[in-house]
Amino acid sequence: MRRNASTQAGYSAGIVANVLAALRATLCARTPAARVPWLAGLSGLQGSGKSTFARQLGHLANATGTRTEILSLDDFYFGRRERAPLAR
Repeated sequence: MRRNASTQAGYSAGIVANVLAALRATLCARTPAARVPWLAGLSGLQGSGKSTFARQLGHLANATGTRTEILSLDDFYFGRRERAPLAR
């Protein structure tokens, strides 16, 4: 991972772009009709960067014409304040 302009850890733009391209290709092949919603999930250990990667992936998708929403299942269990000590 690298540090970006906001000083938060982040993945390289190339990795994010490659994953988005692969995701789009896979999902478009399965649902060729336009305007069909997709659902993609990320799985990994706590603190592994899932939220960071999802945020970067969503930002790039939005910037290139695919509207996205990012949902964190953690938000259903604990709020940000309760999760902060767990991430350290």
